[in-house]
Amino acid sequence: MIKDRFIFNHIGIAVKDVNESKKSYLDLSFSESPVGDIYDDIQNIKLSFLVNNGVTIELVQGLGENIVGELLNKNGVIPYHTCYSVEDLNESVKLLATKNFRQISKKIKAKAFNNSLIQFLYNPNAGIIELLEVEK
Repeated sequence: MIKDRFIFNHIGIAVKDVNESKKSYLDLSFSESPVGDIYDDIQNIKLSFLVNNGVTIELVQGLGENIVGELLNKNGVIPYHTCYSVEDLNESVKLLATKNFRQISKKIKAKAFNNSLIQFLYNPNAGIIELLEVEK
């Protein structure tokens, strides 16, 4: 396997209200990303990216019925996925399938990443991960 096939991108945090959670993270020395807040009507979520010392977090607010709302009802505000950039989404999903990662979503375009393809997978030892296809 290529050593840097999976490049860490961000941690996704399920929140009840992006604006309220953002205030708390700004108090913890995070800075707003230049991207600003994003409404993704494909996933029915509102997003905000924040950065601290090279670490990016994605605040994710569900706007209707989706996994974010389910997680919040069950656990409250919680980090729920890690995201990795990959050059070839299909190849990466196939490779991870051999390592006990199973697909829990279809491939979809993500507005936060200029409509690049993303897909969520689950592994009992790693939890939920998001793969983000980036240009080669």
